[in-house]
Order: sequence, then C-alpha cells, then structure tokens
Amino acid sequence: MKISRLQKEAIAALLAHPSVTVAASVVGIPLQTLHRWMKSDKEFIAAYKAARRAESRQTMGRLRQGATGAAKSIRKEMIDRNGKPATRLKAAMIVIGEAGDAIAMEDFAAALAEAEEAQTAGASVGSRGKSRIAGHGAKFPRKKERAIAALLTQRSVAEAAAVAGIGTQTLYRWMEDGEFNAACLAAARSAFGPALILMQQGLSTAVSIVLHYSTDPAIPETTRLKAAVYVYRHAKAEEAEDLRAEAARLDPASAEEGSNEPQRTSK
Repeated sequence: MKISRLQKEAIAALLAHPSVTVAASVVGIPLQTLHRWMKSDKEFIAAYKAARRAESRQTMGRLRQGATGAAKSIRKEMIDRNGKPATRLKAAMIVIGEAGDAIAMEDFAAALAEAEEAQTAGASVGSRGKSRIAGHGAKFPRKKERAIAALLTQRSVAEAAAVAGIGTQTLYRWMEDGEFNAACLAAARSAFGPALILMQQGLSTAVSIVLHYSTDPAIPETTRLKAAVYVYRHAKAEEAEDLRAEAARLDPASAEEGSNEPQRTSK
C-alpha cells in the first residue's frame, strides 16, 4: 500500500495522541483532511489499521520480555523472611498456580511441535521437499533480525524501526508478513521461557510456605485461614482429579459420556 509522507506522519501522530484534533495539529494539516482520510481513503485506513495491529502486538511482546524479571520479583517476595506473611502467602499461591500452568503449557507446546513436524514432513513429501511452515527455519537479513530483537525491547514500533535502521512503515509492512510474524512469535516465546522455569523451580518452596502458614499459630489468623482454605481446596481438587482418572481407567465409556455432562462446582 502506498500512502504519502503526510499520511505516514498522520498515522504516527494518531498513534501518539488520543485526540484526532491534536494529531492533525501536530502534522500541520486541516482537521477535515484527516477526518476524510480516516473515513474514505482506503489506503490510509488500511495503513492505519495495520499500524494499530502492529503497535498492539509489539506492546504485548514487551510484556513477555519482562516476564522473567516479574517472575524473579514474585519469588523474591515469596522467600523474603522479613516480608509480611500476607504478601509472602500471596506470592507463594501465585507461584503454585503458575508452575501448574507451566507444565500444561509445556505439554501443549510439545504436542504442537509434534503436529507441526508431521505437517512439515507431509508437505515435504507432497512438494518434494520444497515446502516448509512459515517462520520455521527462515533466515532473515540482519536488519530483520535486529528488528525482531528490537520489537521485544523498545517502547514502540517506531523506536524498534530506528534501532534496526529502517523506516517505521517498512517495519509495519514486515509485521503484516506471516513468516516475519512467526519469527517474532518464536522470539517472544523464547524470551518467556525462563519465566516458566523460574516458577517451576519455586514450586517446592511455595508449597512449603503455604503449608506452614496454614497451621502456624504465630501467623495472623486471616492469613492463616486463607492459607488453610487454599491447601484444603487444592487437596480436594487433586483428590477429585484422581477419582476421575480412576473412573476412566475402570470404565472408559462411562467416563467419556460423563465428560459431556455439565460440571458441578461448589463454592
């Protein structure tokens, strides 16, 4: 898509300022002109939407980049012996929950990788080895590699483009490409991986803290009760899961029928 220099500046201004009036003033164009572009100029509308999608993806990617530091902070609060019991308990409960999610996510990722490998093998057979899944095994020029790294660390797409030595519109265009996006996703997942490991490594300590707080009379009663309820409910959930697994082992057909029934939960 081709848009003018002023239109590119207008898109940048719209992303930086919540007011259309301010954006028009920043670019130095009549407000009516900007309104017309936003309502009837198909090229401008498409470019503006692409820019907003790119900015949203880039912003969420930064969260993944910061997840490892966040995980370290949570663990630090959990093990701080000088910290408030309520804060330590909350951190421990978060670690337990996230560690469980980490295991489920790893299993899911492994299943996806296996399915992807099978799909790649099938595509290779069907096209004599010429096909591959976008984003996997792709080798990008150095500027694209720099852009992918910058998207995870810089505050905006414009700043990432400057670090990579390219124009902002060029990076917007790259971010609409499936292969480039797949590489960005792979980089973001790699950045998030250490956070999952940190949560898993803190699981044993977290459980010890919660168990201790659930019975220690020196702990404030509100915190002690919260810990006790947490322990009991998790133990009950594990027991229920074991019973369902045993029922499925003894009568797979019955278990499959029961899976279609509405689930009842008690508060």
